[in-house]
Amino acid sequence: MIQPRNPVQAFWDWFSDLPVLHRKFLAHLFWVCTGEDTADLIMDPEESLAKFGHYLQRQDFPLRMLSRMVIVRGMVTFILDNRESFENRHLWPGYRQGGNISFLSEAQWNKHLRSWRVLLTKELSDASLSYWARMVTS
Repeated sequence: MIQPRNPVQAFWDWFSDLPVLHRKFLAHLFWVCTGEDTADLIMDPEESLAKFGHYLQRQDFPLRMLSRMVIVRGMVTFILDNRESFENRHLWPGYRQGGNISFLSEAQWNKHLRSWRVLLTKELSDASLSYWARMVTS
């Protein structure tokens, strides 16, 4: 069996290919939805992006890194599937910085969503994550 690509690296490669404003949007909403500190709700997008990168890539036991990837996979899917609900709400600082968020074009988001769905069927599939869980616990 060919070893699937590391899911954390596969995610990070996908995420890094997004325009920076889209990365900030996803990172900020990740913290709005999952953060345990109320300060997460008012972080600016740059802080959210930096905290997200640290959260996902910080060195830890391999199973914990994989577990964080499962959380990220679920939240990014939730955010992408419900993006329109978040765009024009006060949860996204871009809303406060100019009203209509023109950078969130439908064509770009649809492209990201398609590439996300491909990633979900490959490196972020349940089978791939199970493979990595077995690898890091054996």
